[in-house]
Amino acid sequence: MKKPNRGELSVKRNVLSKMSDECTENIHLPVLAAEITEAFRDVPAGVIVDATIGMGGHTAGILESRDDIRVIGIDQDREAIKLASRNLKKFGDRVKIQHSNFGEIRAVLKEAGVGKVSGIVADLGVSSLQMDSAERGFSFKYDAELDMRMDPDSGAPTAAELLGRL
Repeated sequence: MKKPNRGELSVKRNVLSKMSDECTENIHLPVLAAEITEAFRDVPAGVIVDATIGMGGHTAGILESRDDIRVIGIDQDREAIKLASRNLKKFGDRVKIQHSNFGEIRAVLKEAGVGKVSGIVADLGVSSLQMDSAERGFSFKYDAELDMRMDPDSGAPTAAELLGRL
């Protein structure tokens, strides 16, 4: 795949920025949004998995640039799913979002009736959505209980509970 030059990336960033302005929520523009969009430019038509859909930034870029792609988005953060659903509403049935962990990709695809995918994108790590929320307990900026669970409804122990066991 040809590496895009600075001019091409600048144009792509402008398109992605315009696209984010059109969303119902302020979509977080991922740092490598243009590069990810470009990376999926030449994949075969079909289904792409966004294994960590977050607020939908990578998915929006891919769908905006390709009419022949559908995305199955996965996230374990229900708040992120709500935002992604709103932000990606304009793409209609080209996007299906599933509450799950990316470790369950096979099960999610099986449930969706998808046997083969054209690609997978995963933006691993903590997002500003988690860091900027005191209740989520990810940030040292707030005086809040140390939770640090991507899915607070999972039943998994909080970080505070785990530390208390040491």
